[in-house]
Amino acid sequence: TRDELRNIECFGDPAAQDGAFRRNWSCKEAFTKARGDGVGFDLKRCEFTIEEAGEGLLPYTHTAEVSVDGDLLPGWSFLLQPLGDHWVTVARGPCSDVVDAHGEFTKTLSRRNLDPCGWRREAGAPRSGFEVVGVRDLLPADKLEGYDEIVEEDPFG
Repeated sequence: TRDELRNIECFGDPAAQDGAFRRNWSCKEAFTKARGDGVGFDLKRCEFTIEEAGEGLLPYTHTAEVSVDGDLLPGWSFLLQPLGDHWVTVARGPCSDVVDAHGEFTKTLSRRNLDPCGWRREAGAPRSGFEVVGVRDLLPADKLEGYDEIVEEDPFG
């Protein structure tokens, strides 16, 4: 949106602007995927306000709020974490906001009808962040020797 672009431009140098853009894009992706409509949602309709998070949320470094069509959606929470040059955003919103044309996704939810207090408690609960691991870290112990014989350096480790 126009305001998001102005905010990104405030960061001055190109590297900082790139980081601000990536944070914003990560929020938009997380929001539309959590809703269930993904690229079917007009990204200009959602606008994010992103702020640095307090130390109590580490490894998440930023939080965000979203407005859709100019209206703040207070039931949504966003936690952002850098992973190398990329940003990961965890979006949490009410089940009632899920767009599920065929009802397949909502069938997988274990709790569909949280009361507002329960939802705020769940959305605000602390969560551990993401950790970059190598391919070797994902292998069973009995396969490590064979892996080490054929791979000189784990490209992700």
